Amino acid sequence: MPNYPLKIGILYDRPEDYPEITGPEDRFAEFEPESTIQAMEDAIHYLGHEAIRIGAPKELLKQKQDIDLIWNIAEGYGTRNREAWGPVLCEMYPIPCLGSDASTLSISLDKVMTKMLCSSINIPTPKWQVQPLSDDFHLWEDIFPVFVKPRYEGTAKGIGPQNVIHNNHDLKKRVSELKKIYRQDVLVEIFLPGNEYTSATVGYPLKSLPVLQRALHKNTKVGLHTIKNESDEAYEISHHLPLKLEEQLKKWSLQICEIMNVKDYARIDYKMDEAGNPYFLEINPLPTFAIDNTFAILAEIEGKAYDEYLGGILDEAIKRIMK
Repeated sequence: MPNYPLKIGILYDRPEDYPEITGPEDRFAEFEPESTIQAMEDAIHYLGHEAIRIGAPKELLKQKQDIDLIWNIAEGYGTRNREAWGPVLCEMYPIPCLGSDASTLSISLDKVMTKMLCSSINIPTPKWQVQPLSDDFHLWEDIFPVFVKPRYEGTAKGIGPQNVIHNNHDLKKRVSELKKIYRQDVLVEIFLPGNEYTSATVGYPLKSLPVLQRALHKNTKVGLHTIKNESDEAYEISHHLPLKLEEQLKKWSLQICEIMNVKDYARIDYKMDEAGNPYFLEINPLPTFAIDNTFAILAEIEGKAYDEYLGGILDEAIKRIMK
């Protein structure tokens, strides 16, 4: 490790960085609020380094000569490679970039590709079907209900209770709507009504953190994080996570991170079927560091201030880069 303060640039998105973008109301849903960027700055300062706000990846072209490391939280917009924009620029210059590289981020954004990878190492995922953007509707011939979502989006974009579908007529209608709005393939998968969990991995080498349960909507059993403007009474959470299940999810998370070459941090989501069997849903190696999300909750569980907790994650990532 260097014995001098590092200049750490933060890549992040703002709507004003994409004035040319038009689209659905949730087009900027993945962009982090000011409070998240401030939390990242606080973690950098906690370690005694200098934080430099860069903004969108294209802004890196103007400031690259003044940066020792990049901490990337930029999602980009509009393509299936958008999360890779920052890491690709870092490779070109080169500037060390914390977190997973461009290849991992592009693969992880593809919900179908990640399902195929998990299946290849015998980690179960709900049976699925792809409705390609360029093709006509394909009938679903397995059991209902199913859940539909855009293939290359995150942060619950295009997702809500209306995505739980019970027949092919409604499925065709919703698939058509999502294709029109998001201009990409649509993923259809068997809907799992059981508990939902999120598992974070951090560090060098990666380790699994305590698994967190997510609240579900009482009626639809869809995750709370996908629903807006509902009263607190509309949600439920069981507060029940058997030790054997937690150890299984933590083991799977490390296996998934290994096959995808994840670095420094990630979040992996799972859901249970009616019989209580867990299935892989999604992985996000570009997770939010929001002050009310997974890592902030884990910091509270450990009784640490968030700048100290997030600083610890950052410090291990820096050690990996600077070794």
